[in-house]
Amino acid sequence: MRLIPIIMAGGSGSRLWPVSRRDYPKQFLPLTESDLSLFQLTLQRLHSTAELAPILAPPIIVTNDEYRFIVARSMATLPSIANWDTKDHTIILEPVAKNTAPAIALAAHLVAGNGGAESGNGGAESGNGGAESGNGGAESGNGGTESGNGGAESGNGGTESGKYESNYSVDDLLLVLPADAYIKEPQKFMTYVAQAVSHLQNWHEQPTRQTGQADNTSPIGTFGVKPLHPHTGYGYIQTHAKDAGKSTAEATGKAAGKSTTEATGDNLMPVAKFVEKPDQETATKYLEQGNYYWNSGIFVVGAASYLARLQSLAPSIHAATHLAMQQASRRDNFISPDAACFAKSPADSIDYAIMEKDKNIFVVPMDITWSDVGSWQSLADLYDGDEQGNSHKGDVVMKDTANSFVMAAGSRLVTTLGVENLTVIDTPDAVLVTTKANNENVKDLVSGLISAKHPQATEQYRSHRPWGWYESLTQGDTNDDTNDDTNDDTNDDTNDDTNDDTNDDTATKQNDNSNKKATSQQTSSAATLFQVKRLAVYPSAKLSLQSHKHRSEHWVVVQGTALVTIDDEETTLQSNQSIYIPLGAKHRLANPATNLLIVIEVQSGSYLGEDDITRYEDIYSRD
Repeated sequence: MRLIPIIMAGGSGSRLWPVSRRDYPKQFLPLTESDLSLFQLTLQRLHSTAELAPILAPPIIVTNDEYRFIVARSMATLPSIANWDTKDHTIILEPVAKNTAPAIALAAHLVAGNGGAESGNGGAESGNGGAESGNGGAESGNGGTESGNGGAESGNGGTESGKYESNYSVDDLLLVLPADAYIKEPQKFMTYVAQAVSHLQNWHEQPTRQTGQADNTSPIGTFGVKPLHPHTGYGYIQTHAKDAGKSTAEATGKAAGKSTTEATGDNLMPVAKFVEKPDQETATKYLEQGNYYWNSGIFVVGAASYLARLQSLAPSIHAATHLAMQQASRRDNFISPDAACFAKSPADSIDYAIMEKDKNIFVVPMDITWSDVGSWQSLADLYDGDEQGNSHKGDVVMKDTANSFVMAAGSRLVTTLGVENLTVIDTPDAVLVTTKANNENVKDLVSGLISAKHPQATEQYRSHRPWGWYESLTQGDTNDDTNDDTNDDTNDDTNDDTNDDTNDDTATKQNDNSNKKATSQQTSSAATLFQVKRLAVYPSAKLSLQSHKHRSEHWVVVQGTALVTIDDEETTLQSNQSIYIPLGAKHRLANPATNLLIVIEVQSGSYLGEDDITRYEDIYSRD
């Protein structure tokens, strides 16, 4: 039996707008005092104790297809973690967001489908014998939709048709973790995990249980956080009042069908029920009663047990995710479930689909500092406040201010004077000012911005790509007299002061002849559009070999070393050197060095849209 972390990294993070946006959400951002993102901290947390090391397997990441390169980059740049190699991780790419129950099901099918619950040979959903037996019927082992031979979850077959080379077993446990939660004491948290795992290991070792048994008698473990105050933004887990404070032997021995000497752990308790986010009065009562815990959204459950429950309680989700994984494709670390099959799955959370309906669940109460980082108030609580109740991040000055949180996420100084109970969030292209009482309603604001088609609602000012990122510094056209040095102040603030005079002079001297050629290609009677971008290219990364039909480009290297291909010629550029790319030329920018490459790109032409690109070669397999 192994413990397989299932990290849920597909959320859009709209409650932390404008810092977190759909195309680069909060789980991939360094929001705490650490330089690591919440996702990276989640990975790192797994190795904070040696107690589980013998059974801890490389994680399975479930994320949205849009975030595949962000996930891969986040993992590749994380300092070495124990014996894991990035090639050992598996990344399942959801074609569309369907909430947590279907997302976890994709991972459970993957684990249970290799020599286990849905394997071609043996196991609970075996091609020959088992719960979905192999001879005859709609899920027959020969020729049926869950065929034991040749199907996508078959025991024999290539990586493109469902045999994912691994040592997964039907008895493996899934540790389901949200990627966007914060835990201050990682080692203490993993000790709580070990208690839950030990409890489930004892269940699996019962003499009456057969190996490969796929039923829903195995308990589900969840983790509750001892509440510090009456929080109205969290769901709660209720235990029976008589069990509060009891040991495992007293509280869970009976529920698990064991004698008290067989029960394990220190403080596990049966769950009475899951309750929704309460109002202030109700949350205060929960705190006073002492048998309610914040719902952390963390679970530990057997892969086969999860699928058995899903088939019983949410059969449509089970069927759709099963078929989606049957017809999944794989490239390197990425597994892509079939989009058409997955689209048929209902969208539902694990809480609604299973947890609120199941009666065989225990909770591990945790006395730790935890946050779901689900609102600006939740994030503010993670920072040390001053005597006036203020906290901040970034370049901030607060005077005659009380009970406020201010974040300067750009390069600007942000100041407050004579205000109280505010949340102020500044980014290069959007600013949020709200009362603390409205922190939980930011998501509604974002929905309105999306309806009004504001690009800032979902798009970051910095666009991320597998090779690096770029950001627009300014844009306009040659007939617009308003374009001057003060154009687009919010973007100018992000520009490096050192890029201006030095590079302009160098570019002019080195490219006078090329610029003359560019002028001859333009039509004097029409306005020429222009845009200035800053590009960052990761070490050893490269853009696709491409061309543009409507624009020429001028690249100025301001940091690092660039290898530039223009048609059949390669040129190496150092800092303060530049080059011109004519309209229609095949070209590529690459970083051959070990440090970050920064380039200022000046585009000019009749159309500057991102869709004006023809790719000839791309190491990232994009269209």
